[in-house]
Amino acid sequence: MKFIYFIVVTCLLIVSCETTPKKQNTTEGQIPKEVSLPELSQGETVEFEDSFCRIVNQDDENEMFNKLKIQAKKEGIASFELASDNEYVSLEKVDNHFLLVSLGTGGTRDLKAYNLKTGEKILEASSSVWGIETGEESGVFYIYLYGEETPPGIYWEEATKTWKSNTEIPENLMNDQLEQQKKEFEKRGFLTDGFPIICLEKYKFDINQRKVSGTGEYRWDYAQ
Repeated sequence: MKFIYFIVVTCLLIVSCETTPKKQNTTEGQIPKEVSLPELSQGETVEFEDSFCRIVNQDDENEMFNKLKIQAKKEGIASFELASDNEYVSLEKVDNHFLLVSLGTGGTRDLKAYNLKTGEKILEASSSVWGIETGEESGVFYIYLYGEETPPGIYWEEATKTWKSNTEIPENLMNDQLEQQKKEFEKRGFLTDGFPIICLEKYKFDINQRKVSGTGEYRWDYAQ
């Protein structure tokens, strides 16, 4: 009888051990502690702020160059700085935990993407123009890039009041969009001799996949 009782108790203990949830590691699911931020100094302005970080721009004395300071507001998130020796660094987009910045002040700029949590540079692209389009999912953007080769283009010849081509233009790019751009610039009335319009391919700037790839779509616009 004692033996049977011992077996029953043992079985109950085994079942109890298997069904009792294991305690989580104390570091898992723990709310990160707040980090106090420094007071803004002269020449510093807040470009972006949420519950996780603050991004501060600091111009130099001549406002020719600057520094972007990414300041973590919680433990476990990186604090880092972005600067260039010869280019101005501008905040373009904050998308979830991705940071997108551009280098330069003109119409053509280089783009760089960073992980806001770690400070790691994830992806970059050179010679982007015509702005940045937000994609269909987080971490995806669309841009237009100058390539190594001269892009298809036309220019305005003031002497003849006509458009001339300076490169060989593929037949598929001689489209309605080109004709619309011609009419639009003519309508604005500020055409000068040599005024250029070029055609560039649209690229997918995918931070998630760490990849910049062509889409096969093209756009005609003013050559910046």
